[in-house]
Amino acid sequence: MNEPAGTVDWVDQRKGQKNVPVTVYYHEDSGYVVRRNDTGEIIQVSQVDDPDWSTYWSDDDINWVK
Repeated sequence: MNEPAGTVDWVDQRKGQKNVPVTVYYHEDSGYVVRRNDTGEIIQVSQVDDPDWSTYWSDDDINWVK
């Protein structure tokens, strides 16, 4: 998370979380973690080895670091 390959500004869509802001941090291998901006809590870690894994955001939402 200190040097992400890309980020996404998103909201926590879990039931009862009131769409609080989160940031998605992508690693260069396309894996990612989702962290709540207000608490720092990690709420999701991707499973890069799962071919059926999907996200709520599109590839166009990712801000890749150049």
